[in-house]
Amino acid sequence: ALLYTLTMTLTVMTNYYIAMVVGIFLIPYFITVSIDNFKGIKNTFRSWITLFFSTILSAALSAFLLLPEAAAIKETSFAGIDMPDTLEFYMSIPTLMMRSLAAVGVETGLTHEPNIYASLPVLAFAFLFFVNGKFSIAQKICRGLLIIFMYLSFDTNILEYIWHGLNYPDSLPARQGFLFVIVLITTAYEGLDGADRMGARRLALPLIMPVLFLVSCMIFAGDDSHIKEHTWLINAVFIVLYLGFFIFRIVFRSVYTRRGIYAFAMILMTELLLNFNVTSSRDISREGYFAHVESFAALRDMAEADNKLNQGHFTRFDAVEESIRNDACLTGYKGDAFFSSTINSEAEDFYEAFGMKSSRVHYMASGLTPFTEAMLGVDYLLADDFRNNETDYDVAFYTGEYDDDYLYRCLYRLPFGYTVPSGIYTLEDIRHASDPVKRQNIAALRLIGDPVFEEAEISDVEKSRGKVTFCVPEDGHYYAYTDSDTDEIKEYTSRSEEAYAEFDEMKYESIMDLGHLEKDDWVRLEAEDDDEAVDIDVSVYRFMPEAMVKAEEILGGTALTLTDFSDDHIEGIADMPEGLKLVLAMPYDRGWEVTIDGYENIEPERFYDFLIMLPLPAGLHHISLTYHIPYLKQGIFISIASLLIFFVVFFIRRKTDIGVVDDI
Repeated sequence: ALLYTLTMTLTVMTNYYIAMVVGIFLIPYFITVSIDNFKGIKNTFRSWITLFFSTILSAALSAFLLLPEAAAIKETSFAGIDMPDTLEFYMSIPTLMMRSLAAVGVETGLTHEPNIYASLPVLAFAFLFFVNGKFSIAQKICRGLLIIFMYLSFDTNILEYIWHGLNYPDSLPARQGFLFVIVLITTAYEGLDGADRMGARRLALPLIMPVLFLVSCMIFAGDDSHIKEHTWLINAVFIVLYLGFFIFRIVFRSVYTRRGIYAFAMILMTELLLNFNVTSSRDISREGYFAHVESFAALRDMAEADNKLNQGHFTRFDAVEESIRNDACLTGYKGDAFFSSTINSEAEDFYEAFGMKSSRVHYMASGLTPFTEAMLGVDYLLADDFRNNETDYDVAFYTGEYDDDYLYRCLYRLPFGYTVPSGIYTLEDIRHASDPVKRQNIAALRLIGDPVFEEAEISDVEKSRGKVTFCVPEDGHYYAYTDSDTDEIKEYTSRSEEAYAEFDEMKYESIMDLGHLEKDDWVRLEAEDDDEAVDIDVSVYRFMPEAMVKAEEILGGTALTLTDFSDDHIEGIADMPEGLKLVLAMPYDRGWEVTIDGYENIEPERFYDFLIMLPLPAGLHHISLTYHIPYLKQGIFISIASLLIFFVVFFIRRKTDIGVVDDI
């Protein structure tokens, strides 16, 4: 029990998601173990009580992490319970069986195919358990029911919902799959015990199970998208090798030596390595993952030395072409994109409403405009290939470069703390608009009295399957929006026959920056989809720079003067006029404590449900923000108390064990 408590505590501390899945798995697994090792109702009841209290103690020991995590998850889009009303099956049994074969494509998206490959011999050895006379009928039934239950868990919506903590995973389906693999490997290991004493007839059925899997999948699941041409060949070759090995083992048992074990191990290692190489290809290499770390860090230092907008205390960046979602965390700059399972749901809503990419687990600023850049306090752009010097001089300009990466400073910027007219600002105020550019105009009208975009009267519009071509009426910087369901859109202009810009992951419906165009320039937007071309219905807008100049004057005219800035503490001075509120370019979080003039606490509000907004009285104020992790103190208290309980139980058990030894 003590070893289990420590192991479960370590699991909870290192990965709460895996710990949740393991905790759910323990229920059916412990039922199986209890029946396999039944020693009376009293002992079984005592075992269940021990498991229950050991699990509770593990959670309590981890409370200093679990309570803050629970508070964070409560604010995400994953919060709440929405149990499915009807039972749904995702796939056929052969399709599910196919997921256990070698060289089958790994599912990382939003579909439901589990990744449960454990090697081809395991499929045979696991069935040996059920023909092995060493195990009782009750043990075989319990183990079979456990495997069937876990198998069905991959195929039904209700069981999947329960396995993932009363929710559905965002990508990477069936995260309990590794536990199923462990059960199969354990069953295979136990099935091998005594296999050398089994007759040929008893061994025959388990040994042809991989053949039955392969033939069934070829007949009933051969058109699955995860199957490649080489998949059947690889499985067939290794099945033949294994069958040949086992036939040799059965027929020539007397001459079977240790070399046979070596040969089998080599075949198995070859299969595992080949499967790894076939299925573990990455969208980005390790070299690509770290490609910008050094250059972005150098450009960050360059920008922070150049930036005087926030008294040198704060500089925010946007990576124009992010290879990963967490470039900012990896490189160490203050960014506008983030990936985490504990993202506040308001972040997703804000980015989506204003035309930027977001989901339940990430938000990123692809789709930024000068208006949203200013709202989020973005000062500089980091890019490996930017159009600035040719066409984007009216929104950002070249500042410096390092290796093959470039630094650009935004032309229209607001300080970290800027002022807005007093009032309530919610996303519901703008959601009635048909697209995010119009929503930005509604917000701008309220903040500065003018829109920042005008809808362009494009001419010579031609539409065909997956394409739309048009001419722009005058010089200016243009943006476009479409809600067409497509994967990628490429922009071509009269300046070049090659693609001028590429907008990927358009399922997030982000705004497209078409760049600076001149009168009568033509633009062709061409959709590229994995399945087929789709119609593109597009709205085109011209950016009005004079409106952003006005925004800088009105919103940035009264600003927060920063005197100190760190991850958990911010200080500054603001001289607030009557009728204004102070907006900080940082997400709202319940952990921030705001104090003005050293003694008065105020409750922060939300600006468009996302940014912090402070309702300060008129006058000169010293403002201090300090972050306290929610429920951390309570969690630490529970963990310390639980640790004392753990040591008490440990010494009692140790004393009891010593007493038993003395009696012997």
